[in-house]
Amino acid sequence: MRSIRLTSLVLALSLIGCAGPQKPRPAPAPAGTQPTDLLPFVGFMEDSDSNGYRDTMVLTLLMFARNHAETSIYAEGTLDLKLVAKNGKVIREWKVPPDVVAGLAKKMPAGPTYFIRLSLLDDPAGDKTDENLADLQIAFSQGDGPPIRTTATGITVGRIGR
Repeated sequence: MRSIRLTSLVLALSLIGCAGPQKPRPAPAPAGTQPTDLLPFVGFMEDSDSNGYRDTMVLTLLMFARNHAETSIYAEGTLDLKLVAKNGKVIREWKVPPDVVAGLAKKMPAGPTYFIRLSLLDDPAGDKTDENLADLQIAFSQGDGPPIRTTATGITVGRIGR
């Protein structure tokens, strides 16, 4: 009986030790902090209209400033997005104005995160393409300064099953 109590006490103490001290939450970026880097994540394209062609993806985008690396930051500006096949053919372009970009930011543990649903069906050309691999070129611009650019690579597009 005594060994059971001792084992229980050791187990309880070890669990308390596993929690460790709580780290303070990072402070949000100071007002006026401007982004310098973009970090995109693109999930698999889905066939939302069930016609056998991939047509919809979600871009998850975080913006960072080199002078505030603790968390991502919120920034107002325009997103220019271009889905480009590996052979250079532009499959689709989107321009997201500042008022829409502002509404796409959500509070997440890593900081403000933008979730952007992109659909090939928003264009009359639709989703039917002979291409099978593309990159998403991303440019974020504010005012007259140069845009911040990045690319999400290796996005599977086109007909499902090939």
